[in-house]
Amino acid sequence: MPTVAVNRDRLFEALNQEYTDLAFDDLCFDFGIELDDIDIEDNQVVYKLDIPANRYDLLCLQGIALALNTFRQLQPYPSYKKLPGNIKITVKKSAEKIRPFVCAAVLRNVSFDENTYADFIELQDKLHMNICRRRKYASIGTHDLDTVSPDFVYEALAPKDIVFQALKQTEVMNAEKLMETYETDMFFKQYIGLIKDSEVYPVIKDSNGVVCSLPPIVNGNHSKMSKNTKNVLIEVTALDLTKARVVLDTMVSMFSIYCENKFSVEEVSIVYEVEPESRNSKFPDMEYRNTTVSQKYINNRIGVEQSSKTIAGSLSKMALSACTDKTDSDKIHVTIPPTRHDILQACDIMEDAAVAFGFNNLPKTLPKTVAIGKQQQFNKLMNLMRKGVSQAGYTECLSFALCSRDDVSSKLRKPLGEDVVHIGNPKTLEFQVCRTSLLPGILKTAANNKSLPLPLKLFEIQDCVVRSDNEVGAKNLRKVCAIRASTTDGFGDIVGLLDRIMQLLEVRTYKMNPADDPTFLPGRSTEILVGEAGIKIGSLGVLHPEVCENFSLSCPCSALELDLEYFH
Repeated sequence: MPTVAVNRDRLFEALNQEYTDLAFDDLCFDFGIELDDIDIEDNQVVYKLDIPANRYDLLCLQGIALALNTFRQLQPYPSYKKLPGNIKITVKKSAEKIRPFVCAAVLRNVSFDENTYADFIELQDKLHMNICRRRKYASIGTHDLDTVSPDFVYEALAPKDIVFQALKQTEVMNAEKLMETYETDMFFKQYIGLIKDSEVYPVIKDSNGVVCSLPPIVNGNHSKMSKNTKNVLIEVTALDLTKARVVLDTMVSMFSIYCENKFSVEEVSIVYEVEPESRNSKFPDMEYRNTTVSQKYINNRIGVEQSSKTIAGSLSKMALSACTDKTDSDKIHVTIPPTRHDILQACDIMEDAAVAFGFNNLPKTLPKTVAIGKQQQFNKLMNLMRKGVSQAGYTECLSFALCSRDDVSSKLRKPLGEDVVHIGNPKTLEFQVCRTSLLPGILKTAANNKSLPLPLKLFEIQDCVVRSDNEVGAKNLRKVCAIRASTTDGFGDIVGLLDRIMQLLEVRTYKMNPADDPTFLPGRSTEILVGEAGIKIGSLGVLHPEVCENFSLSCPCSALELDLEYFH
């Protein structure tokens, strides 16, 4: 979840009320966000709020204050409107090669101060890191419209043909040299890989050929903004047009409050040289969407009984305009504002209805089940065994459930069994199959801890996976495995651990029969049998030197592995 840092005093001023830290924490909980931390920066109290990843409208102080004021019903949610504009961006065919989409809008007669301008820049950064995925899918450029000459051209050119003074640079240079400069820049070097290896770079120019932006890297110094900027051009170039639209809507809706004509934004026309009849458009979208939800659906999911009228009223606290249907009392008509791109389905509206109702107001009842949940007995037994084995001086480890084919075959001096479950499309050689034994994982753990003093005593109690003829095609087997690595093989110690495990499992008699297991030294391995029928549940012995060498261990090791499914 993104974390947004806001100045406490400025936030309280926007909320028209002061809170204690505890009271504000309660308000955040009621609304569905979290006060994660309280910090002091430059002698100012800063609240750090955890915001849901899909609530792009809450990534700045303005959005948080607007949402909380609406939630507290201190003000109605604003109605955003688009104004016709005469600015155009022409998209050349060459842009198709690298970053094909662009959308834009204009904020007119804006009144920034030092704080609100800093908020404007910070929101760009938050969107870049969040929905834009570090500028990969979309990137935002903001310009002082009074310093450039509309209309604009968006195209892709060879790096040497893009010559301009970049933001915060002191000299004019071409894009090729600029990329070399940014390779050592701590901030820009994380982005240059997005276009550096391309034959052409995207660029936005005004009607005089002045470079406004080299997306997704940097803006031009000529059109740089300041707190004194009055008319703002916001352009978003993208690989994903949907993300670009969301980003643009978020930027203009959050800061149109500072326009002379509040909550209004001026359109920009986008004209494509390719397929003009299907791709030409005007932005921003600022679309109000209409949908219908069921009163019964919401009540059943929340677990309360509310009338349609009550639910519609509650949704207004969450910025959703709602009304009941005149002919069907079960229907609720909902209008979704352009700031709520997180509302996709009826379940999202139901969630907002639950937040508006209040989580603390939900009735507390016992679940309508035939039994009370409790820990499974087998898992309880395993937890007790972990405690008992650790008291014997062994340290528990946790290894990956996936491993390479060699880990469960050649490294253990065994053929690859037919019961191995293979991964269909493994991404790495280390994760090709599901483990059939815990031993490879523990040996890898020991190899990575060779710097620790000997003896090294490790164990693990986890599931292995083998093929099965059930509906899934595989099943889990709970196993326990332990090793002892030291200057001597410690065979007697590992036998002592076996005795302790059998004592914990309350197995009164068991047998250790000599066995010929290639993983162990000849004559130094046994199989463990239990029950009158002599069922094999595991093996024990001194590991073969080749096995130790295969797992990068240079000292003798003894190992024990038991299949615990017999006791399930």
